[in-house]
Amino acid sequence: MARKPNPKRAEALKMWLKSGREKKLKEIATELEVSDSLVRKWKSQDKWDDIPDTGPRRGHRTEITMQLAIRVAERHLLIKMLLHMVISASGFLMMMN
Repeated sequence: MARKPNPKRAEALKMWLKSGREKKLKEIATELEVSDSLVRKWKSQDKWDDIPDTGPRRGHRTEITMQLAIRVAERHLLIKMLLHMVISASGFLMMMN
């Protein structure tokens, strides 16, 4: 059975997006008290760079745009984790038959 996802994984993505994709992965790792390589692995596996960049906006919309980008990224990560769980469960069921 699949392990529960590390809650710091989603937090790392949020931190990176909130920084405008500028924050160094090493800084994120330090703040979350995880290894640099783990954050790099999350970024690679979850394809952070493929998340659409909403770009800077003028005025109060910047915060709203950032919130939407974070929601999209969270949903992307959630779908990926759910898919992994389904695949793991189906493999387990195949072994049982």
